[in-house]
Amino acid sequence: MKRIFLASFLLCIASQAWGASFDCARFTQHVEWVICHDPEVSALDDAMSEAYTEALSRGSDPKALKDSQKIWLTKVRAGCMTPRCLTEIYKARIQKLQTVGTEGSETQGTLK
Repeated sequence: MKRIFLASFLLCIASQAWGASFDCARFTQHVEWVICHDPEVSALDDAMSEAYTEALSRGSDPKALKDSQKIWLTKVRAGCMTPRCLTEIYKARIQKLQTVGTEGSETQGTLK
C-alpha cells in the first residue's frame, strides 16, 4: 500500500515538474493544458516568459510591448492546439523578444 501511495505521489510531482509560466493546476484553456503536459513546450513557455521580462527592461515602450504580448497570447498562442504548433510560435516569439531594445530592432511596440 505504501508503494502504491509513493508511486502515485511521485507521478503527480513528475507531471507538474514542467513548470510553465503560469499555474498548471489552474489552467483555463486547452492551449494551457498542452503547455503543462508537454515538457518541450513548457520549457519554451518559461524561456518566453524570461525573454519577455528582459525585453520589458530593455525596451523604450513597455506599454506597447505589454499590449503586443497580450495580442500574441490571445490571437496567436490561443490559436495553437498542438505541441508542434506551439513549439514553432514560441521559438519565433522568443526570437523577436530578444531583439527588443537592440540596434536595428523593430519598434518595440509592434512585435506581433
